[in-house]
Amino acid sequence: MLGETRRFLLARLYRHWRVEMQVEQATRALHTLYHAYLNRPGMLPPQAQARAAVGGLPRAVCDHIAGMTDRYAIGRYEEAVGPAELPDCF
Repeated sequence: MLGETRRFLLARLYRHWRVEMQVEQATRALHTLYHAYLNRPGMLPPQAQARAAVGGLPRAVCDHIAGMTDRYAIGRYEEAVGPAELPDCF
């Protein structure tokens, strides 16, 4: 029974083509944010900039992005690239 449930969920939910598309779009959006913050650390909020001075910029950027809610990430992505470029991922 557990094996059947697992196969069903993998095929119909976890690996559904629409889920895979959203995962790809979200990955691109987060990748864009990561590189935007690395290239322009002044875009980071003051707390993240302070953490960058102690633990390094890449770690501070990762930590900042990891703490984002979907809504916050969408807002920052729109600010970085513009709302017309926002993928349908969130």
